[in-house]
Amino acid sequence: MGLRQKFLWALLLFAISYSIIMVTLFSHQRRDDLTRGKHSRSHKYRNLREGNILSSVLGTVGDSHLLDNYLGCVNFTGNIRDSLPGKQYENLRSLTPTECVRNCTEKNFTLAAIEGASNCYCGNRNVNFTVKNLADDKMCNLKCGGDTNAPCGGSQHYSVYRTKVVDSSCNKRSFLEAYSVPLIALASFPGSGNTWIRHLLERATGIFTGSVYNDRDLYKHGFKGESEKYTNGKTLFIKTHIFDRGHIEEFDAAILVIRNPYKAIVSEHNRKFGGHTGHASAKKYIVGDEWVKFVMGKSRTWTNTAINWLQYSKRILVIYYEDLIEDHEREIRKILNFIELPENNGRLLCLSEDTDGPFKRPEKREIQRLDFDPFTDDMKEYIDIFIRTVAMAIELKAQPPLPSEYIPNF
Repeated sequence: MGLRQKFLWALLLFAISYSIIMVTLFSHQRRDDLTRGKHSRSHKYRNLREGNILSSVLGTVGDSHLLDNYLGCVNFTGNIRDSLPGKQYENLRSLTPTECVRNCTEKNFTLAAIEGASNCYCGNRNVNFTVKNLADDKMCNLKCGGDTNAPCGGSQHYSVYRTKVVDSSCNKRSFLEAYSVPLIALASFPGSGNTWIRHLLERATGIFTGSVYNDRDLYKHGFKGESEKYTNGKTLFIKTHIFDRGHIEEFDAAILVIRNPYKAIVSEHNRKFGGHTGHASAKKYIVGDEWVKFVMGKSRTWTNTAINWLQYSKRILVIYYEDLIEDHEREIRKILNFIELPENNGRLLCLSEDTDGPFKRPEKREIQRLDFDPFTDDMKEYIDIFIRTVAMAIELKAQPPLPSEYIPNF
């Protein structure tokens, strides 16, 4: 690190220290107001998922899970019988999506595709039929003969559904030979989707990830790398929330996952009171001063996690949780390219099967469980100070800038 770089980091650390001092003084002045529960309830959480035009019609099909399992309208001009070589049901005048999905499920296929209002094709994802680059749902506007309320594809357009069948090949994972790869950290503040990203990485590579925590609950749900000593090199990425310098310098490289601190703090609060998939009750935000102390402490931890990993890592790649939500395959490819691991197109297809994994708390439900904004204006003022500080550190390391949604908050 050159003299100029050292000076800039020293200046940044001074700014952090000053911010923490000011935040502490500020919080002591305002704590009485905060602990009396004077939370602004005028700003409700945003709905993060816009309505789909299918929502009004699929509810009438008969199976409530169909909307959740609808993958989209796919434009495909190739030979469908070669690309989805499973069972075909053609010229069914009374076809419904429910019937097509049921038939494909019974034949043990993961996809059901409907075309031309009367044709049902079963198969699995493959390099020819990837269910990507979706067309507008309006192109799948033909109505099923058996249910005129339900869309059943169009001309060379397929309404594609995921069945309940899981592609077993995507669940095959293995350990590496000991000490065969560099030690790579998957670092984050808690509540930033670390476990979910491990799930995606394992599906994309077929290699177990590890952890510094030996979490037995995660082990029971398939994360077998939890039982391995994280320094033995048998796992590809190591989950950690620790941010002290000595720990960071153990690793040869790091993937730093950053999430909007407002949402990450709420997520970690939910984990504290509801476990990996549960939620904190509304009273946990308004009764007593637990929430106030939690926000004060965790906002500093969010900042220190980012600053220290940026400063002390030998090599680092910053990945934003929000970018993963937008396009998880693109971001996983970035990670694999960073560690110079060749892509396996067959495994990458597994990212579209069981995307969420066992411990990804649905973001929509996580936010909408509260009918008020738990962050007071005072809280927002000092959290925003920390956000701007992290933004400075990211710029110093020439990493992609923070998403614009971080400031202003929510």
